[in-house]
Amino acid sequence: MKKMTLNPFTVVVICMAFGATLAAQSNPPTQKATPQTQEKIYEAGKDGVSEPSCLYCPRPDYSDELRRQKVQGDVTLSVVVRPDGTATEIKVVKSPSANLDKISVDTLKKWKFKPALGPNGQPVAARVDVQVKFQVF
Repeated sequence: MKKMTLNPFTVVVICMAFGATLAAQSNPPTQKATPQTQEKIYEAGKDGVSEPSCLYCPRPDYSDELRRQKVQGDVTLSVVVRPDGTATEIKVVKSPSANLDKISVDTLKKWKFKPALGPNGQPVAARVDVQVKFQVF
């Protein structure tokens, strides 16, 4: 896998196997406490909060059957990266196929992130969008 920063608000992880490209981007401003965690959620890349980055990012399991059917497109997910580096509150924002939704959500549950750092330099919960691109070559 190759990690590349495009701008202060976008991190791209490119996975060549199975033709999948994964990209994380900041969401619109959000600073709220969630009922599940009761921790404040920041907008990554804004107001002195850094971007989380992916430390362990396994590729999505893009099956031979989906590839044969030429099921492809972009799945956009909204994700909260917690201070411990886990992905929570994973919600599908946009998707071309329910099959790709499930693969994308299941994959993100396995990811481990370096969390965003708040203005005080401590790890904080931050919301980002993650875009999973499925392409048939």
